[in-house]
Amino acid sequence: MAELTSAAAWRRGVAALLDGALGALLWVWSSMCVVAGVWGVRSTPLELEDAAVLAAALVLIAIVLHFVYHVGFIGGCGQTPGRMALGIAVVRRDGRPAGAWRALVRSIGGAFSLLTLGMAAVGMFFPRERRGFADWLAGTRVVRVVRIPSTGSERPSVAVSPPSHPSDGHDPWRGDSTDGRTGTARARISENASL
Repeated sequence: MAELTSAAAWRRGVAALLDGALGALLWVWSSMCVVAGVWGVRSTPLELEDAAVLAAALVLIAIVLHFVYHVGFIGGCGQTPGRMALGIAVVRRDGRPAGAWRALVRSIGGAFSLLTLGMAAVGMFFPRERRGFADWLAGTRVVRVVRIPSTGSERPSVAVSPPSHPSDGHDPWRGDSTDGRTGTARARISENASL
């Protein structure tokens, strides 16, 4: 199995653009439904205070959709639709699936990176693991995924191999003659991942 490879910045960028476009479409549709509902129950034009409340509700919808989208997809299968299209996934540093809690922490870190105009995410361009602030905070990394063909009755899976240098000094992936490990591991990211 191949070495766990960090995703290139261009792949992450294109995946973010695809996810952003899909998220924008979801937000526009949701906002149109809310605005149409408000206009449908009112017989007079909105006053300034009411328009400000409506604008705040639309911003809140955008924030909630962002967190639900990223936590749902990354926590559920490790990949958003944009990441699926580019063949990358979010995993823990040891290659296991991220899970919902880490996906939530990563989304909060991503919001902080956005507030700093991307300065907190600069770390993804330099180190070998290419981890930005959100990945550092959540203990995750973005990697390329490798398709493992199924053998008979086994379900097809997407695998990632272990990191080349663990953070705690102990490498459970290398294998030890006493524990009989093979030196590779599979992390089922999604059986429906389109690579």
